[in-house]
Amino acid sequence: MLRAIFQNDVRCVKKDPMVWAVFAMPFIMLTFYFLVREFVPLIKEYLPALQYMFIAMAGLMPGAIFGLRILEEKDEHILSYFAVTPFTLTGYYCFRMGVVLLLGMVETMILWFGLGIHANPVLLVYNALLSMLMLWLVGAVAKNKIQGMVFLKLFGVVVLLPCVRLLGENHLDCWLGLLPWDFLYREIVIGTSFKAAPYLYMLYAIGGILLFYRKSLSKA
Repeated sequence: MLRAIFQNDVRCVKKDPMVWAVFAMPFIMLTFYFLVREFVPLIKEYLPALQYMFIAMAGLMPGAIFGLRILEEKDEHILSYFAVTPFTLTGYYCFRMGVVLLLGMVETMILWFGLGIHANPVLLVYNALLSMLMLWLVGAVAKNKIQGMVFLKLFGVVVLLPCVRLLGENHLDCWLGLLPWDFLYREIVIGTSFKAAPYLYMLYAIGGILLFYRKSLSKA
């Protein structure tokens, strides 16, 4: 059964360039970062914010792409097929979570060491969890692939909201802290967060994963 899923994914990769972008993205980002750092000196003070955006995207993209893949398979009634096999729909979802978690971790590590980030290493695991959160968030909110793509475009803006702090002091700090990505921003750009932050945000991410996973399962 896993072989059949893998073969189906290979066919998807061949016809969908967006999937190729997931694998190429860390190297494209690193190339862009080094070019900006060397040839655009005016932006040097904003390089930590650029690092944050790239790390956040490394967590966003795998979950987003495979979330759209699940919606596409739902439209093609492939999920209904898995529901009546010994593999079960839960087994299929667990496989998807494993792939997204692995991709999120690998891509984050490539960017982490490539960008030379010196922050809390817990972020490596946390960003991989955000990949899974995005996977089920897409599945829970969108009814089909088209809605999923619209949602992701809007959500890309949400991920950038912590960068509002670059404009100076504001009264949004308490609200920005509700975003799962704010922990990444605080650790990478500001360089500090409160002591319990890693544990609270981990629980926050895991709680979101479980919540949206159940919603996605009920909609399948």
